[in-house]
Amino acid sequence: MATRALLALGAAAGLGCAGSTGVGGPVSPPGGFILTYHAAPLETNFEATPVGSRTGTSEVRFLREPFFTNLPLVTWGDASLEAAAREGGIQTIYYADYELLNVLGIYEQLTIEVSGD
Repeated sequence: MATRALLALGAAAGLGCAGSTGVGGPVSPPGGFILTYHAAPLETNFEATPVGSRTGTSEVRFLREPFFTNLPLVTWGDASLEAAAREGGIQTIYYADYELLNVLGIYEQLTIEVSGD
């Protein structure tokens, strides 16, 4: 009986690790084990924030080791605010959002979208 409980606990812990994304912000919905996709703001203080006339995006992708460490094996891209602003021709950033896609805890894509003028 104790062995079954330990196995169930270990499986639950493993599922939690594989489904976690490591990306956080002021709003971070829970992730799924097979597929996670959500979009959320990087900032929640929108008082008197102008909308802006331009948007720009940047993104980074990860391939993770899914079994033992969940650490990125390969990453590529630039998900910085600077890269997103440069891509959109933005001089002043008013706000930023992010989108996260995670498939089986192995492939992850983080996209940053900024708005401004």
